[in-house]
Amino acid sequence: MLKKLWHYQYWFLLGFVIWVISYTLTPPQLPQTHINETKADYIFTNVTISLLRNGNVDMKLTAETASTFKDKGITLVEDVSSNFYNNGVKTAHISAPVAHIYTKKNQFSLRQAEATFYTMAYPIHLSSDTMTWNDKRNQIYGDGRIIITTKGIQLTSNQFISDLSKKTVQITGQPKAIIQDSI
Repeated sequence: MLKKLWHYQYWFLLGFVIWVISYTLTPPQLPQTHINETKADYIFTNVTISLLRNGNVDMKLTAETASTFKDKGITLVEDVSSNFYNNGVKTAHISAPVAHIYTKKNQFSLRQAEATFYTMAYPIHLSSDTMTWNDKRNQIYGDGRIIITTKGIQLTSNQFISDLSKKTVQITGQPKAIIQDSI
């Protein structure tokens, strides 16, 4: 009886450990937001938004239009392009046809996004169904169909995490690689 009880405890503990590890590696999921632009509190055109920290620009976003919904804490931007900086050095560029800025969470989520991450060796080009920037962590998370290319390598995956402060991109979901002389 004790052996059978130990067996169940072992499987329960193993399952719990796997759940904790997968939970900590999973980027935060932002809620899907369905917004009716006719109810926007404010609508702006030719928008530039900068995030300043200690007198330095950390992020500069430009968009064709921005619709703000105060009660939801969301700004919907269209034809968005954003540059990220670390100590004045450009670390990434992201663009997308649509993005949601979650002002209360200091996050923004882009759909059908294209990005370039600038590294010491070669730039890394990336496309993703969804990308979410977390200001507090200075990280970008990607989900969905992801294609990453850099000098001679093409990776496909369904998830990534990029730490802009460390200038790293970590492929966290089912990666596949194609290595060629020129892609």
